[in-house]
Amino acid sequence: MALVKESAKGCLFIPATLDGMGTPVDLPFAWDFSIPSVNLRVSVRSRSESSPTGVQLTVDGEPQPLDNDGTFAVRNALPGTYEFQASAEGWWIQGTTVELLANQAIELDLWAVPLPSPGNELVATYEATDPGPSRRTIDQETMRAIPGSLGDPLRALQSQPGFGRTPFDAGWLLVRGGDFDDTGLYLDGVRIPLLFHMGGFTSVLHPEITEEIQFWSGAPPAMYSATSGAVNVVPITAGEEKRVVAGVNIAYAHAFADIPTSFGGIAIAARRSYLDGVVALALGAEAAAIAPRFWDGQIHANIGDSSVTLLTLSDAFDAPSIDGGLLTVSQLGTQIQARVPVHSDGGDFVISPWVATRNRSLTGDVAEEQGLQEFYPGIRLAWISDRQAPLRWDAGLETEYHIWNLNFGPRVFSSPGWRADPWLTASTGRSVIIESGLRLDTLMIRDHLPRTGLSPRTSLRWLVNSDLSLHTEWGRFHGAPIATLLIGVPEGIYLPLERSDLLSAGFRARVRNWTIEGDLYERQLNHLTALEVDGTVGQQKGRTRGIETQVAWQPTEIPAMVSVLYQLTQSLRRENADSDVLQDYTSQPHRLQLLGVTHLPANWTLSGRFRFGSGFPRIVDATGIAQPQEAYDLLRQEVRPVSASLSDARLAPFHALDLKASRAIPLRKWSLDVYLDVQNVYNRRIAEPLIPGFGESIPSYGFGLPVLPIFGVEAVAPRRD
Repeated sequence: MALVKESAKGCLFIPATLDGMGTPVDLPFAWDFSIPSVNLRVSVRSRSESSPTGVQLTVDGEPQPLDNDGTFAVRNALPGTYEFQASAEGWWIQGTTVELLANQAIELDLWAVPLPSPGNELVATYEATDPGPSRRTIDQETMRAIPGSLGDPLRALQSQPGFGRTPFDAGWLLVRGGDFDDTGLYLDGVRIPLLFHMGGFTSVLHPEITEEIQFWSGAPPAMYSATSGAVNVVPITAGEEKRVVAGVNIAYAHAFADIPTSFGGIAIAARRSYLDGVVALALGAEAAAIAPRFWDGQIHANIGDSSVTLLTLSDAFDAPSIDGGLLTVSQLGTQIQARVPVHSDGGDFVISPWVATRNRSLTGDVAEEQGLQEFYPGIRLAWISDRQAPLRWDAGLETEYHIWNLNFGPRVFSSPGWRADPWLTASTGRSVIIESGLRLDTLMIRDHLPRTGLSPRTSLRWLVNSDLSLHTEWGRFHGAPIATLLIGVPEGIYLPLERSDLLSAGFRARVRNWTIEGDLYERQLNHLTALEVDGTVGQQKGRTRGIETQVAWQPTEIPAMVSVLYQLTQSLRRENADSDVLQDYTSQPHRLQLLGVTHLPANWTLSGRFRFGSGFPRIVDATGIAQPQEAYDLLRQEVRPVSASLSDARLAPFHALDLKASRAIPLRKWSLDVYLDVQNVYNRRIAEPLIPGFGESIPSYGFGLPVLPIFGVEAVAPRRD
């Protein structure tokens, strides 16, 4: 219409006359215009895995319809200033004002950021319809934003309630006062020995090959065996789209490719670290020994509804020994597994076989070099019922053959064993959800008496409304003692399964832009296997109590989030009712975390995290002296005192500030992600115990990593929208 009006101004009309007098004439007239080009186009885009639907767009306050492709296009728009605002349920969309000049064309992108749904938070989502009150999942968009995570979902997950900080931020998960081997670690439902690379920089699975990480801080479903929570990594469905990702940072280089095939798809990923080389250039070869050295590779193929996953990894890093020397901790592992579902009207029958090997070693300045080689094939048969059925029940049998070869110096211990663990879970309800499960944990080892433990669990969750849920759970869980003590010492033949009894209750609430959650729990621990300071193997009892709270604020006006997390934990252990109270060397009564994330124009994301944790306790040795009194500093190559007063019951507390800035640069068909992730900004280094995973009575101590700026660049094709 604007084009017609402008053209009409230049038209000349001459009236018809007859004998000098005006007369009406029926004159057919056609005026053809060429279709003008679009000179103003607006699109709503998202950098997350999904895109907003039901977008409402206003231009200068007037609602405007969108085309079928989700864009707003104007042909021959007049010069002037235009204000654009857009909205969509569950999304924050940044509005803007632009000035259109004469003979100018503008293509404008309005960027959308997903908002948490009721009951969710930015850092992790809490699934309101999923049975089990303590399950959390991590969001892909969020994991890339959290400082200190390097974009890794498992490192991002450790920002959640339930975790204690692992010394050196190394590759172990400490959940609700548990030991390093108490948390069940699973890949697509199959147990995996370690999800982190030793040294903790990244998990053993490439982030792009990871669809979701599920975490239960309390009672996991009966299909999972653990005494202190469980983590399950769900891989992607390969072949859904052709995708290539490659990147480098100061710590490692990585590559990923997802390729559709005629049978489904195949995803391939690999990483290789070189942080030790970077540190060597800056501080020298000896100082670089503390940097972890790792590589990994994964192949994940989907064949119809079935999948096959191959994982291989290698780790090594050096750490100080008690006498100031060096220990080299290393591991090499390979695991191949499959998942074959057989569909029916009432659910799926799933067959999951696997074969795995793992070699760990501790060498260097130790009295006896230690090594553990494991080989374990197994299979899981599971029935998973329809999630929409009024009564949902799952059942299965998990069996595994296991060979341990353990060496302490020249002494070699070899033992075969096996387990056959049946389980059953039933759940019902929608607004009031009840889930109960029962598992039989077994362990049979040659020349040992059979070990069995019945592990029941139940949970109740009441969805009061969309903004409030209440929950409680109880469970008894069994787990095997650490393999080095089970196989390598004479007392190992008498060690029973370790046991944990859990009772917890909590709530999740949302008030306007605030999300509030809290949990109370108590764990009674029995038959804990521990290597005493005099070198003997003992059985301990224990009790862990705790409060976990988190408050998050996310305004609707801006794409930002701020959260405060606080945990109070009391963890006590003793050999019997009359013995002195013992301190586990990883216990941390207080944990505080402040986290902030904001998305800015031009695809910038800024985030910051402050962490505080109680100092690790000192352990009294056989002579009555609190250890450690000094620790080795690899960066300085010297032994340093650990605190001002040798009578302190704990080491110095931990606190650190992490900052991250990132920007996604969208190009025509691919995008470039650039980030700077600075950990331990003000360079605080404290004495911390080393967890090599062999069950030490008094561990070695060293000083942690200094300020660590990680600069990285990542190319993604097709680009992240």
